[in-house]
Amino acid sequence: MREPPAAGEEPIEVPASALLDVIERLVTRPRANAADIERALGIVLTRAAHLSNEHYDVHEAKPDDRPFARVEWREPASPRATGGRRLRLWSTREGCVTSSEVAESFGTDIADLRVPAPSPAGPTPPGSSKEMLVWYVYRRSWGTVSFGVRREPPECLEQVILELEPGSGLRATR
Repeated sequence: MREPPAAGEEPIEVPASALLDVIERLVTRPRANAADIERALGIVLTRAAHLSNEHYDVHEAKPDDRPFARVEWREPASPRATGGRRLRLWSTREGCVTSSEVAESFGTDIADLRVPAPSPAGPTPPGSSKEMLVWYVYRRSWGTVSFGVRREPPECLEQVILELEPGSGLRATR
């Protein structure tokens, strides 16, 4: 297992309750590669062979002391990859960040709102729309930031995805 890089920027130090502060810094200064993510969050990413394929390399971490239960970084491994680089963060169950708090931090000018269709009548199986997230998508010059909020009460933030568009011009920090 690799150690986090010693050189570079200091990890973002915040308590779990300050999840939006971390996201704000990541959105303000998006990272361009796995090493940048490691330095920024103070984590070690390892290649996830079960999630990677010939088009994408996926790295993940399950930090113990960060406001995220899981971190996933995906980057194209082939010119045939159809998407760009993506950072996906799963929030911990400690505390609850609501969609109102997201709007207070990121504004109400959302580019897209994705609401899953309701499930048919009857028992709700795992993975059904009751467990799906409502996605608030914000456009940025480098791509999009999407906030996935639970559909059912308590309506807490579950996931955040920063999607960097191909050709966004972002480069690795030194």
